[in-house]
Amino acid sequence: RWTGQRAVVLVKPPAGALPLAAELYIPDSAPGRTVVMRLNGVEVARKTFAGPDSYRLESGPVSAAGDSATVELSIDRDFSAPGDNRKLGFILTGVGFAPKQ
Repeated sequence: RWTGQRAVVLVKPPAGALPLAAELYIPDSAPGRTVVMRLNGVEVARKTFAGPDSYRLESGPVSAAGDSATVELSIDRDFSAPGDNRKLGFILTGVGFAPKQ
């Protein structure tokens, strides 16, 4: 799913601490390379990727209290494709808590 410069997803946190991971694709036309992941407003991962490709951004084990948690992903630069006035950032294909791979 295309995102803008910032995407916000609501997830159900696990009972204990687990890594938080996002699967994303940065297309050829996207100028952004640095992606930041926040859990309930706290930065848990940041990475600058070399170029267009599919990537996994993963934090160390984290936990969140309550029935839900907010995951925010942002990229340093957005863009517009020719003929499309939307501001695009990257393609998000998955996000959630998962055992470390």
